[in-house]
Amino acid sequence: MSFDAVLLHLIRIAVILFILSAIAVSATTLFLSWRRHLSEYRRKVLRLKYEDVIFGLLHHRDMTEIGNIKKKLGNIEKWTFIGILNDLSRYFMYKDQEKIRQIAAVYDLESYMLKNIRWRHFVYSTRALKVLVNIGCTQKSYPILLKLSESKNAVTRLYATQNLILYGTFDIEKDFVNYKFYLSLWEQMSYFYLFKYKLKEVPNFSIFLYSSNTSIILFGLRMMRLFRLPLDISSEFQEELMNKNAQIQMELCRLLAVNNKSITDKKALFTKIGLYSIEDMLSNYSRLDYITTDTMLDIYYHTDNLS
Repeated sequence: MSFDAVLLHLIRIAVILFILSAIAVSATTLFLSWRRHLSEYRRKVLRLKYEDVIFGLLHHRDMTEIGNIKKKLGNIEKWTFIGILNDLSRYFMYKDQEKIRQIAAVYDLESYMLKNIRWRHFVYSTRALKVLVNIGCTQKSYPILLKLSESKNAVTRLYATQNLILYGTFDIEKDFVNYKFYLSLWEQMSYFYLFKYKLKEVPNFSIFLYSSNTSIILFGLRMMRLFRLPLDISSEFQEELMNKNAQIQMELCRLLAVNNKSITDKKALFTKIGLYSIEDMLSNYSRLDYITTDTMLDIYYHTDNLS
């Protein structure tokens, strides 16, 4: 057989293989696309079915029928079901949170979340911890949550602690005072939403002002301002009022912006803060409510003058 004939034969094989490959790729792409659309359609149908049953229970005053949920739904696609409960829990206040927990308990979703946490994969573990905050947990989760609340990772530590605040052993007013970790602004705002939407009562944040952890003092001042709480302080707090930390001073001023009426009878304490006139400050505090702490600090660092 001549060289040209062999070459022609190889070219034909290459063309055939190319065509077959193109067909295989196209068929695989179409199959995967079809399967993805089918999966999305199935998930959409399941979601509508789950939502119909869940909404019926959430808006029904008598929760004694909750035990029938398995009869109506049978086996569930857990992540789809969890996703619905997780989304709904964000819009429910304290009273309705208990209903979410009862529905989650029917399918023991807590155990399923714990399996995800024990995988120690950061993405899955974090997602599971966030879900537990919304759907609830019991004592069987406490050992692992206590361990994770001491994690070096701030995200893991945050969601583990939030779970313990809502369902476990973390006492907000006692344990935050002795909190050893630095609390970032992101963490503080995350706790703010937890306190605002998940707790039955607003904690006494003034206790935080006696902490040796500067970030906790700042946390307390911010929470008092955001919740519009009165600045109920005594002479025992004089030392903190004269704190040299500029950020604490700035947050204190911002808190005074929403508390100027409640401190007029304690001017003697506040005249010891710096060199400025308390009367002048009180007359201008209302403006500070609209200025960010960073802006105030920027001015302070450029002028080296707190007043």
